[in-house]
Order: sequence, then C-alpha cells, then structure tokens
Amino acid sequence: MKYAAATEALHAALDVLEVGLEGMPLAIERPDKEDFVLVSAETYSNLLKKIYDLEEELKTDEQREAEEQEVLNLLVGRGSGRLI
Repeated sequence: MKYAAATEALHAALDVLEVGLEGMPLAIERPDKEDFVLVSAETYSNLLKKIYDLEEELKTDEQREAEEQEVLNLLVGRGSGRLI
C-alpha cells in the first residue's frame, strides 16, 4: 500500500513539474550527493537526436562506409549468408 501511495504522489509531482518546466530541464542540486537534471522524454529524445546529428556531421566518408559495412556483415551473419 505504501508503494502505491508513493507512486501516486510521484506521478502527481511529475505532472506539476511537467507544467512548470515548459520543456526546459530542471537542475536538482543535492549537497554531498550527485546532482540530477530532470527532463521530459521528448526533451531527452531531442537532445539525443541533436547529439547524433552533430556526430554524423563530424564523420568522414570512410567512417560512414565502415559502419555500413559492419551493419551489412551483421545482417549477413544472422541470416542465411545472402542478402535479400
């Protein structure tokens, strides 16, 4: 019962935070402990996409070709040995 009440309280707090955050991260400072940053799933996904896009821009053609070859090798290795 205590777990259900705590979960419900956490969900209510997150609902309040969601409205207050307006898509911005919330830094949570914890003295003598590791700090946290709270972001919505959408904001997190957008950050990952931006990081991926930046990494892609920095890759050379040789690096892209090596990654493509690695994926092809994995696909061939998992299948019958031929590409469809």
